[in-house]
Amino acid sequence: MLVDTGCQVTWVDKSTGIMAGVAMKQETDKLKGAGGVEVALYSGHVKDLVIGPDFKMTDLDIRFLDRKNGSGSAFCLGIGELEVHSAIIDFNSMIMYVRHP
Repeated sequence: MLVDTGCQVTWVDKSTGIMAGVAMKQETDKLKGAGGVEVALYSGHVKDLVIGPDFKMTDLDIRFLDRKNGSGSAFCLGIGELEVHSAIIDFNSMIMYVRHP
């Protein structure tokens, strides 16, 4: 999992969404990254997104990326969800604190 305060959206790899049975709709926008990389975006509604043993987010509208080559992270927690859950990131101890809204 990648925590990215510079990423506007929370996204999950499309193949994970397919395995979880999430209905997805392709968006007209593409996610653009470093080096001019562009990947197709899909949107879908997730009832429960579990991160680790102790944290679950519910009723999320998130994005799915079609990462054809499969390199890099398969999940990105973006600034939107971090803000909603009042995240505090302690870089010295490498711990992120979140609360349920």
